[in-house]
Amino acid sequence: MYEYVDEKEYSPVRAEIESIIKKVQDVVRDVMTFQFTLLGSGASHLITRIKGGNQGFDFDYNLEIQKATNDLWNDQGKIKERLIDAFRKVLVNTQYKNPENSTSVLTIKFIDQKNKKILHSADFAITKTSRENDQHYYLKYNKPNNKYIWELRGRLNDISYKVSEIRKYNYWGILEEIYLEKKNKNYNDKRSYSLYLESINETYQILENDTYEYQNSQDEDDD
Repeated sequence: MYEYVDEKEYSPVRAEIESIIKKVQDVVRDVMTFQFTLLGSGASHLITRIKGGNQGFDFDYNLEIQKATNDLWNDQGKIKERLIDAFRKVLVNTQYKNPENSTSVLTIKFIDQKNKKILHSADFAITKTSRENDQHYYLKYNKPNNKYIWELRGRLNDISYKVSEIRKYNYWGILEEIYLEKKNKNYNDKRSYSLYLESINETYQILENDTYEYQNSQDEDDD
């Protein structure tokens, strides 16, 4: 079963991870520049982990490429290679494992060697924003073609608005319940970020329905 992690515990970890990212920025500065953004449940203080588990808690970040040399833009896989190499250099002599590469993210994990478990980790998606159409893309490995491509990411502009409305009308407790329930019933092994977005949308739908019913009741009273 999942539980929420206290802010006092995860805040220093977030600061440490973001310090690592800044060092990576310095390492690659001669060939590329990027900004980083904390995403999803981490940005909303909804950090979870399995009670008594060995996987710890995790954060999700976007690393948005701003500038890069032509050879990197022309071979997107090199962008990820350079970032992996940079993380590897920064993490030398730490308790973090070497970065792991997967289809759409790279991951670092902080290991408790004595007890053989992961205390915390972070996933980094590599992204860009098109200047022509303001569309957002993330770097993804296309297995059939054996190459990296920029995959279009759906717009999430309304998520920030929904989160602000949920806070404004004190529906945050409902969001916490829905998100934790989804984590505990994640039979399809969805990523935490997907579950977070689903929880935001469901909570906002409840808010809208309650608002609609309240307005209708007020109209009936006026009649």
